[in-house]
Amino acid sequence: MKYLIANRVIYDSESGELTVNEPGSGPTKRLTNTANRILSLLIASPGRVLERDFLLDKVWEEAGHPGSSSSLSQYISILRKTLTSLIFIEEIIIAVPKVGFYFSPDIAVEIQADDQTTLTTAPPSLSRRQTALKSKKYLWLVAIATLLLLANLWMLSHEPNPPRFAAEYGIGEIGLCKFNAYEDLSDEVDPQVVEIIKKLQPDLEKNCGQQPAHIMVHFQRSVLYGTHGRFFYSYCPTDKTTQKVVYCENHYAFNWELK
Repeated sequence: MKYLIANRVIYDSESGELTVNEPGSGPTKRLTNTANRILSLLIASPGRVLERDFLLDKVWEEAGHPGSSSSLSQYISILRKTLTSLIFIEEIIIAVPKVGFYFSPDIAVEIQADDQTTLTTAPPSLSRRQTALKSKKYLWLVAIATLLLLANLWMLSHEPNPPRFAAEYGIGEIGLCKFNAYEDLSDEVDPQVVEIIKKLQPDLEKNCGQQPAHIMVHFQRSVLYGTHGRFFYSYCPTDKTTQKVVYCENHYAFNWELK
């Protein structure tokens, strides 16, 4: 698939090549295989947040390689610098703290056709039947274009679905620490999630007795069903006076099993 980014750069997701679509613009830049897989996922859905564990699974684990959050952050940084050097726009790939990344919907992205069809004028020797067939073909093209326009207008008239991470839901407290998730969990699940974090961080109860903190949780439901799965939480101490976050510690358990 080929994309035209910001009306300036052509990106080929098959080869990983980035080419400035202007004469005398310099050599083509080629992304590494890993960077290319990340960009191809992000650009396919502008504005959609791709979670860190999703990217780690699609880019590294499906290719049979171990991945890490730090490696993902490094490749995102490389992609940002590469794209900015070609497009001269800073905010191209945007991070959602403690969640993931998305390709800015404010950057124009157009899918490029692999081939181009050139329309030529019919020669005078065409018969009436041939001329009629060509006229009918053009009418079909106009009809299809009209249907596409009406479909686009219908889509624009409907409100988009709310963002996945637009709300937080409280799932429990320990001392001065409050636990939240991005989805509304059942009352039975809430204490299980808190117990998992207590096992992953044995000194949590002691810390929560001394320092208030905001703890965000995200995990695969398979963890609660007794099988392996990913479990992520971010421990963010807050200032006692201003209640603002001081810093955050991110914790990942890629093959956690509830025992």
